[in-house]
Formats: sequence, structure tokens, C-alpha cells
Amino acid sequence: GSEMCIRDRVNVGPFNVQKYYPGDHFAALHSERTGLSTLHRIFAFMTYLNDVNDGGTTNFDHYGLKIKPEKNPIALRNNNISFFKELFNEARVTIENSFKHNNNGLFCARANSSLMVQIITLMFKTFKNNFRNLNGISIVATGGFGRCELAPYSDLDLLFLVSSKKNILQDQLIKFLLYCLWDLGIKVGHTTCTVNQVIKDIENDLTFKTAILDKRFIIGEKRLFNNLKIKFNILRKDTVSQFVKLKIKEQSQRHHKTGGSRYMLEPNVKESKGCIRDLNTIYWLSKYKYGFDSLNELKLYDKKWENKYNDI
Repeated sequence: GSEMCIRDRVNVGPFNVQKYYPGDHFAALHSERTGLSTLHRIFAFMTYLNDVNDGGTTNFDHYGLKIKPEKNPIALRNNNISFFKELFNEARVTIENSFKHNNNGLFCARANSSLMVQIITLMFKTFKNNFRNLNGISIVATGGFGRCELAPYSDLDLLFLVSSKKNILQDQLIKFLLYCLWDLGIKVGHTTCTVNQVIKDIENDLTFKTAILDKRFIIGEKRLFNNLKIKFNILRKDTVSQFVKLKIKEQSQRHHKTGGSRYMLEPNVKESKGCIRDLNTIYWLSKYKYGFDSLNELKLYDKKWENKYNDI
């Protein structure tokens, strides 16, 4: 253990292994306070081999944190992360080589989205096997990930849809997934909500509402996702005109911020007038009005869109 530490540069405390037999009380005796105000714990590797039911915490007073003991979270993550890294890196190289040879950005964005779906699905199934009676959770892709337009190194937008916010097993599974994704170097934008919370939050949050508009089921309990679709559709039908007005206003503000002209010599290819975000806005407005799930369905609602769709 001492080889891991640079003793010439930092003060390092001892490595401790503590064993508790059934019936022993787990006391809250971990703390970075050593009596010397200049020292505090900055790292601790903790793993608990069995459930701890009688309290106790690992305290990081300097940061205001108290970590409750949980069965084997770190060991479980480290046992699998090397496999996930190898799988992820190999697939990313394949996608990158495909882009270099074929120059097909849309295909690569979709391939990258498909890769992340497979990685998350594999993680979910791997970790779910370590929990008893785990249910009431659905993992949903939103935003660009939900549209299957995931560019390399883009944020991964995830909605953890749960049946109840007060469920320890669900919280543990979500943490496992996030830790592994972070270990792969992936930036994750995530939120955990019940269906009713989502509907309540999107009423006053245009960005969240737009992200949910691009929702796509990944894995978990499909009934939660279907319930969200039903309730979102009810809200959508009653708020079409409001949504259109807000998105048009948002678009105007974005154009003003990025120069307000489609003829800029160096436009922001995502945010400027006439660029990607404007195409997204057309898609969102149409999707919100008609309620379709994919761009292909738009032609069923308005034949005039068929030529436009082919052009896009």
C-alpha cells in the first residue's frame, strides 16, 4: 500500500483493514480530523463485504460529507470497469475509422448512440444481477442521445425514471451506472424523477420539456416509460400554441446572441441563424404539434413535408 503514496510530497495516514463479525456494532470512527488542522483526508477506498444495518458512516468533515456504508459498491464497479473500457474503446476506434473512410457524420452519430445504448444496457444487466427485488426503474435517453444524434465527446443525457424517489436499491444502481460512465470518461447529464415529477417540472422548464420531447426508452420497466408518454401527450395537446411561442422566442434570442445573420463568415454551426439548432427547432415544433415519434412519420401528417424531408 505504501508504494501508492508519494510520502515526500504529502502526509499519508496508514491503510486500515477493519473486520466486523455479525452482531458487532459499526461505529462512526472514520474521520480525517487528526488533531492537526493542516491535515485532512482527501481520498478513501472503502468496500463493505456485507450489509451494514446498525448505522455508522465514513466522515469527511472538511468537505461536509458523510458516506453511509453500502454493500460492495466500489469492488463491484472495479471488477467490471476494465471490461467496459476495453469494449468502449474498441468500438469508438471502429466508429472513428468508419468516419475517416466514409465521411458519413450522421452514420457515426447514430453508431455512437447505438454503442452507448449497448454499454448502458450491459451495465444495467450486470449490476441488476447483484441486487435482490430491484424494480421500478426505467432508463431513458433524452436530448441528442434520444434522437440518435450523439456526436463524439458530447454529453450523454439520461433520465432515470423511477416509481418512487425513496428506494435505496434504485439509488445504488443509479450510482453504479454513473460511476462506470464517468470512469469511461463520458460526461453525463442526468436527472432522477418519477413520472409525475417530470410532468410537473416540464410545465415551467422549456429546456427540460424539449429534452423530454426526444425521449427514447433504453432499458428497465417499459410501463414507466409508456406512462410518461401518455401523460406527456396529454400535456402536449393542451400546450401546443404556448410551446410554439416560447420556442420562437428562444430562437430569436439565440439569433441575436450569435450575430443575427445567416451570412456570417464564421458562423456558429450549431447556434447561428440557419444552422443546426434551427433545423432542430423545426423538428421540435412539428413533433410537438403532431405528436410523432420519428421524422419519417411527419410525411404521414403533411404530404408537403415529403420533399422538404428529403432535402434535409
